Amino acid sequence: MFNRLVVSAKECEGLRWQKPGNMAFAASKPLLPLHIGELVGAATSMPIAFTQNEGVWQLVAVCGHTAKCNLFVRDGAWLGAYTPQTLENWPFELVRVGERGFITFDKASGALVEKGGDSFFDLEGNMSEALAAVRQRLEASAPKLQATTKAITALHAARVMAPWSENLTARFGDFELSDLFYMDEQALAKLDDNEFLALRRNGALALGYAVNVSLGQIHVLQRLIKLNPAPSRAGINPADDLEAFFEGDDNLSF
Repeated sequence: MFNRLVVSAKECEGLRWQKPGNMAFAASKPLLPLHIGELVGAATSMPIAFTQNEGVWQLVAVCGHTAKCNLFVRDGAWLGAYTPQTLENWPFELVRVGERGFITFDKASGALVEKGGDSFFDLEGNMSEALAAVRQRLEASAPKLQATTKAITALHAARVMAPWSENLTARFGDFELSDLFYMDEQALAKLDDNEFLALRRNGALALGYAVNVSLGQIHVLQRLIKLNPAPSRAGINPADDLEAFFEGDDNLSF
């Protein structure tokens, strides 16, 4: 939070920001937050998982196998069939404190500019058109993020979550990410009817199955390693045919 600016007319007076021209900012982010509204697009394009961030359960797109590398970003371009919504809003983020949500801005993003770009607010303290569009998207996603956290918390409370197995990670050799979970269907089968129906009613069951189905997309990461190698293994021609590569995949407060 120390690198985040809480967006308000007072805190942002006289400041301007520049929307990123490409996806280079995400190149070092192997895990990207998702919400339940993104399940269809994400689960058919990339592996997704449950994880915890500062004690809060999250749904994330797994976009790499090492700590500082997003395999879906090459030369600033996004290579995936689906683009997580969090990338559209960066460097803004909704941060919840209790029951309230605050729009924050990443001060370390390099997106603050002296000239050009967009203002946060005008001289009268009115939100700029660009900022209003960001707020609208964040407000729309807020209940979906809350529902996602609630559903994952229910799965955890029912003890039907398990860490990714070596069958998934061993194929990479140097898989560095930890604390990634999926729904344990064997544990699920041991629940009584009331426990099972409770998970179904709050959407946790559908979420868990979507995560499990997405694990079939682990091959996308393996193929991206060849197409988009780390700098130490560079040598792939940037002009590789991306269409051929993916062909055949089933793929403020308020």
